[in-house]
Amino acid sequence: MSEGVKNLFRDFLAAVLKANYKLGNYREVAWIVGDGRSGTTWVSSLVNYRRRYREMFEPFHPKQIEQVDFLLPLEYVRPGQAYPQLETYLDDLVSGRFSHHRVNRFNRSFFYNGILLKDIFANLLCYWACQRYPSIRPILLIRNPFAVALSKAKKHDWLWVKDPLDLWNQNYLRQDYLLEHEDLIHRVSEKGDYVQNQLLIWAIINYVPLQQFKKGELKVLYYEQVYLHPDREISETLRFIKNNPDLPPVKLPARLVNKPTRVAGKESTIESNRSPISAWKDELSTSQIDQGYQILAHFGFDKLYGDDGLPRP
Repeated sequence: MSEGVKNLFRDFLAAVLKANYKLGNYREVAWIVGDGRSGTTWVSSLVNYRRRYREMFEPFHPKQIEQVDFLLPLEYVRPGQAYPQLETYLDDLVSGRFSHHRVNRFNRSFFYNGILLKDIFANLLCYWACQRYPSIRPILLIRNPFAVALSKAKKHDWLWVKDPLDLWNQNYLRQDYLLEHEDLIHRVSEKGDYVQNQLLIWAIINYVPLQQFKKGELKVLYYEQVYLHPDREISETLRFIKNNPDLPPVKLPARLVNKPTRVAGKESTIESNRSPISAWKDELSTSQIDQGYQILAHFGFDKLYGDDGLPRP
């Protein structure tokens, strides 16, 4: 496809999305947040299996979306903190006024009944945003930290926070959640092991929202449970989004459940014969795993997953 044709398509899509905004079709807003390589893109495609939601892909990516280039990757925003520049952007985002060709990339419908945000850079600002917009239905997707860390190591040139000191150096985050973990953060950072760094980062960015949200305010969704029981887990997620416990169960199309994630890359276990639940065990050393559990224990996550690689929430 030529660049001219791409631009015409982007302009047409932007016009469709703007028309839906003017029609008031974006009142319902769901938001999937999670670490990179945790399956957020795949899960969002399942939640939106009927394509009723306008998908907004990674609108908080600070290197790809110029409107948020003032943000740090995984920036923490303290609840109640005044942040006018981010507030203005969030208002445009949640209302559906915002449009960007990368954020719009997965939309192919003409009419929508809500917005589905999906982001891997928003774990530490999601609660702040939901305080501003209580109608947002937030979903935290969690995947086994060892699987996430290993997958990130294979994509080490992608935009990840690579050093836990980058989180420690955020003043409010340090004051609110990290002071008691100072020795651990410095020790892991000094060691410079990529996998251990990612395990610690995983622990921090999942620990914070789990501490912030009250029971019932946040849907915690486990990648492994979606992988094993997609119909059940997506049905429960849609009941949460719509705040309707009586919503009938869904039957997801097999082609969508089995379709590799749109940003997986060639090593994706979903498109191979390797189990995305346990494949990490074959590639990490016993020492890496043991040290990883020690890191996770500092945040109470060492018992979250069993030896079978499945969550025990």
